[in-house]
Amino acid sequence: MRQKTTTLVILLALSALFFYGVDLFTMDGTRHSSGNGNPGLIAVALAASVYIPLLLLTVTLTYTWFRQRKAAIRWLIVLCSCCIVSASIYGEIRFINQQLNILGDWDDPESKLYRFSFLNQYTNTFFLNGYTFVGGLAFAVLVGVLFSFRFGTKRSE
Repeated sequence: MRQKTTTLVILLALSALFFYGVDLFTMDGTRHSSGNGNPGLIAVALAASVYIPLLLLTVTLTYTWFRQRKAAIRWLIVLCSCCIVSASIYGEIRFINQQLNILGDWDDPESKLYRFSFLNQYTNTFFLNGYTFVGGLAFAVLVGVLFSFRFGTKRSE
């Protein structure tokens, strides 16, 4: 169990670092593209390759930690996780709308996004940012706790 917890902490730190790398290599719209492609794709690939195992390990450890806890504690975690996921979704929508106001739309020839795909040097942070990082972790905790209700030891205290 201690080894899994250590692995979780290491994956959490690496994921945070790679998410920061995605933000670092995403152009903010004030500069023009050099035409050399999307340097943020390397950070996106690294972040995804560490973040997905982090989410799976979070579900596993959350299930393990909460399967024998009181139902009231588990319901409190479910409520908190739902609130965090909802806030993350709201923040993500606001962030994307704000960025689209700055960058323009894909159909507008005057915008930064014109003739680019959805994943480009301006939109890397649409998909990997603080909102998706925290929201994904909260969702993983939610799934782990819900699994503990379904498959865990029955406690009605």
